[in-house]
Amino acid sequence: MSLSKLFAGKKRNSSVWKWFKYDASSDKSVCLVLLDGEKVCNTKLCGKNPTNLKLHLARNHKSVHVELEESELKKLSEKKQTGIKRKAVDENGPTLLESSSNQNQTLIQCINRRNTAWPINSHEHKIRLNSLIQMIIATCNPVTLVDNASFRKLVNTLDYKSSLPASAKITSLLNEEFTVLTRKLRDFISEVRRFTICLDGWTKKGLTASFLGISVCFFHFKSEKPIHALLNLYLVKHPHTGEQIANCFEK
Repeated sequence: MSLSKLFAGKKRNSSVWKWFKYDASSDKSVCLVLLDGEKVCNTKLCGKNPTNLKLHLARNHKSVHVELEESELKKLSEKKQTGIKRKAVDENGPTLLESSSNQNQTLIQCINRRNTAWPINSHEHKIRLNSLIQMIIATCNPVTLVDNASFRKLVNTLDYKSSLPASAKITSLLNEEFTVLTRKLRDFISEVRRFTICLDGWTKKGLTASFLGISVCFFHFKSEKPIHALLNLYLVKHPHTGEQIANCFEK
């Protein structure tokens, strides 16, 4: 049995079927347009492709084809109006009065209206906030990035339930992360037998500022990985003389 016959009973939504009837046994569509008000066209077309059926009407039954086009335009217009109404409901959401009178709304209704956010103490909120902190550390972006309207819009587009804290909160979380990592680094160093202290200086692109960094290198036997960690970073003031570098050492 061919696929066309297998799906012969599938619902056909096109308006063109008002003037055609599909015969599954022969896999042909029969034209039912009346000629001169009495005789039926009875033309048989292979398959049931609506496009081919419309072409038959356009070539042989122009008045019927015009009626078909008007019917499809009307159907399309009604569909667009329905879409606009649904979009308006989704964007506006419930009013304050509706929210207070419908406190027993279901989870699906709540999500559809987009009036929810991840609770601050929820696991979902914490993992998203931690990802943001790690991104700022890895990319060296300023914490003021979270106050940028375009960035907040981007985050909301990716996950409308995410709520970004202000830069002051991010700064506090970065300080906490620094404290945790510093404690972890000290524990690592206490476990190693040998380590090397490194000193290096570099200048930013554009020659706008220079820095002196102090780092430590060692092999961590438990994790079986070499580790290179920054211990401190100093801004070398202009002019970059030996005296200025010595001041950094004294700090």
